[in-house]
Amino acid sequence: MTQITEPLNQEELLLILNQLNTKISEMIQINGVRHTLLEKRIQELEQFQCEYKTAQEYERDRTSQSTGDSLGIHS
Repeated sequence: MTQITEPLNQEELLLILNQLNTKISEMIQINGVRHTLLEKRIQELEQFQCEYKTAQEYERDRTSQSTGDSLGIHS
């Protein structure tokens, strides 16, 4: 970081504050976009988890039904 050897005038301070404000605004916007993407990804993962669980239940039911059929057991 650059060391300041003399006091800054008001114009220089305003310029620095404006640059800082711009950077903070950019960071807030980027954070919002990341948050939105993260929420979307969470929803996708929850949907996948639900579909996976349903597929497992279907497979378990199908397997137990075919096992029952091969043993001559019918529901």
